[in-house]
Amino acid sequence: MPKVTYVHSNGARQVLDVPVGTSVMRAAIIHGIDGIVAECGGEMMCATCHVYVEPDQVDRTPPQSDDEKRRRCIRRVSAAASC
Repeated sequence: MPKVTYVHSNGARQVLDVPVGTSVMRAAIIHGIDGIVAECGGEMMCATCHVYVEPDQVDRTPPQSDDEKRRRCIRRVSAAASC
């Protein structure tokens, strides 16, 4: 099972086992991770689930979708919507 490390605003790290097929956003909501709000419920409309991916992990994530690329809030290669 993949492990996802959530880094909180205070620098604390929380590692969760996330089942394949579960979005980073959904896992955060299920486990009450602060900072991942997901106001739109995962429809990629609000950017309240915006995350940064560690540079050494970018190659392990799927390519950004066209919707992600169009969002002005996502400006870096290592940034993504977690939904």
